[in-house]
Amino acid sequence: MRRIGMMAAVLVLVGCTADSAAPNDVLPDAADAPWQTDQRVYTLSYQPGLFSVTVRAEYTNKTATAVYLHRVCGYGNEPSHYLLRADDREARVWLGVQACITGQPRPPIPIGEGETYSQDFTLYSTESPGANPPITMATRTGRFRLIFEVQSTDRMGGWQGVDLLPESERVSNTFAVVPAQKP
Repeated sequence: MRRIGMMAAVLVLVGCTADSAAPNDVLPDAADAPWQTDQRVYTLSYQPGLFSVTVRAEYTNKTATAVYLHRVCGYGNEPSHYLLRADDREARVWLGVQACITGQPRPPIPIGEGETYSQDFTLYSTESPGANPPITMATRTGRFRLIFEVQSTDRMGGWQGVDLLPESERVSNTFAVVPAQKP
């Protein structure tokens, strides 16, 4: 199923640390972030066992050369991305990762100088009643940023094997995820 890679991009999978910003790499203000989302507030939708939001993110290459969006999976067109909590509760904690169980590496997506790329990303969270620590509505909601693996070369290795731009050049603006309002 095409979305299996996205299922791992769980809103609240498990805390894992990876690719933290260099100490001098300050994340940009929302308006200056290289990735911009179509909304500043998203409402969770629910279907039995699953919470989700769909975020449209757009990237404009403002560098003087081509850049490349790394893809983890051997299927699908989505670039690899993570979800970063952007509020005071768990600052700089990674909450999810797009992972690939099977599949051959695919070439990265080239974005030429001045070009724009946009894509809808569906972010999921299961109910996970047995998770430890428990996944609650407070965990699923709050302020977040998406972060992408934008690289300076078209290398295809795992995320450790690519030439990533600094984190400040790969993040989205901050956005809020709120629970659905009761009728």
